[in-house]
Amino acid sequence: MIPLARRGTTHISGGMRSFFFRRSLRILPAYYAALALSLVAIYFVPVLHVRTGLPWDEALPAFAPGAIISHLLLVQNRSSA
Repeated sequence: MIPLARRGTTHISGGMRSFFFRRSLRILPAYYAALALSLVAIYFVPVLHVRTGLPWDEALPAFAPGAIISHLLLVQNRSSA
C-alpha cells in the first residue's frame, strides 16, 4: 500500500482482487517453503517431538492432518475453544 500512500490516492489499479492475487503470489511461496522446512526440521530433530511444558507445546503433534491443513489454508490461528 506504500505506492498508494505516496501517490496520495486510494485507487488500486486493477482492483482489490488483482491486488490480493499479486500479494499472494509474493507471500505464499515463501510461507509454504518455510512451512515445509519447519516440518522437515521437526521430523528429523527428535527433541522437537517432546513436550517440554513451554507454550508452543499446544502445537504438538505437528503432523496431525488438521494442523497441516490449517496451515495450508492459512487458518492456523483460529481456535475452536
